[in-house]
Amino acid sequence: MTYKSTNTFLSKTIRNFLVIFFLLFFVEGHGIEKGSGTLIVCYRTDTESSRLDRIRFWLVNEKGDRHLYPTGETVINDPGKLMRMVLLENVPAGDYTLEFLIPNADNLFKPVAVKSICVSNGGVTKLEEVLQMYSQNNDYDEVAAIFPYDNAYQRPESEIYIPKTGQRFYSYPSYNENVAPSSFVKIRSTLPGARWKISKGSKVIASGTGSSSGIALRPGSGYRITGENFGDYSLNIYPKDIFEVGEGRTTTIDLTYKKSYGDISIEAEIPTGEAVDVTIEGSNLTNPVTMHLVSANGLISGKSQSLPPGKYHITMTPAKYFQTPRPVSLILKKGENAVIKPEFTAGSSLKVVTNNPSAVFF
Repeated sequence: MTYKSTNTFLSKTIRNFLVIFFLLFFVEGHGIEKGSGTLIVCYRTDTESSRLDRIRFWLVNEKGDRHLYPTGETVINDPGKLMRMVLLENVPAGDYTLEFLIPNADNLFKPVAVKSICVSNGGVTKLEEVLQMYSQNNDYDEVAAIFPYDNAYQRPESEIYIPKTGQRFYSYPSYNENVAPSSFVKIRSTLPGARWKISKGSKVIASGTGSSSGIALRPGSGYRITGENFGDYSLNIYPKDIFEVGEGRTTTIDLTYKKSYGDISIEAEIPTGEAVDVTIEGSNLTNPVTMHLVSANGLISGKSQSLPPGKYHITMTPAKYFQTPRPVSLILKKGENAVIKPEFTAGSSLKVVTNNPSAVFF
């Protein structure tokens, strides 16, 4: 076993501090790779730096690609400020989200919101975060929630019982931070802008948009993925929304979004052999949809092709000796079959019936 000398450690620490100092106060876009910038993430916990060395964060780009930090030489600890600084150089310019991962099975820390940051070309972006903890005063006014464990990593090492209040406080074993998680989830989404989240019980474990790979999860069952209800699309989750993660395996989940369509039907009584021309116009159509319907057994019945949701204008033209119904405008919803039932008469009165509540008659 070899040990680094104190002088070597100090020289590396001083060098890293000088790099950050230079970047923050002197860099004005010189010497940085074109199309990239520098990101500095600083975070701390309490006066005892509780679990500071075990905290990680995901950096997620606009495509949903995720990278876990800190790693290796990117970490600088500042004992004076009880803060950990992570230096990331040559980060491609663009918008990112940053999600902190905190060992929090005993609910010691308060929830931390996902951060939105922008790395500019040749610039330096700095994020500072104080990871707040629930108060631990003598009255025990805020109690740490206890979650059931389902694998060895979550079994408590010790337990403290407070007879006066009946509360139990647990301590959990640390893990080897140099060992990468052995189980991962890969998300394949057909809609890049649609958000998703993975939860277990009431706790959100991971979230993101579009496709993503390398999402580290502890082996176990009871994970659930939910996708955003996105516009006029329907969502199919394969193999299913509730899943388990096997030891040393990568679980792939497909989020398939498909455009939901509807259609418009015309049904009416009219003498056998008579014809009605129907024209359907809409902002989502390149060309109008037309139907030529001929009555059989005193009835006409026709259904349009699949139509995307949206607003439509329908005109119906019978033979000249029938009164022409007024055009109908309606809003077609996804998956809807809108039925229009005009009444064709030779008289001066006319009645049109439809099952679409948004229909407007002119």
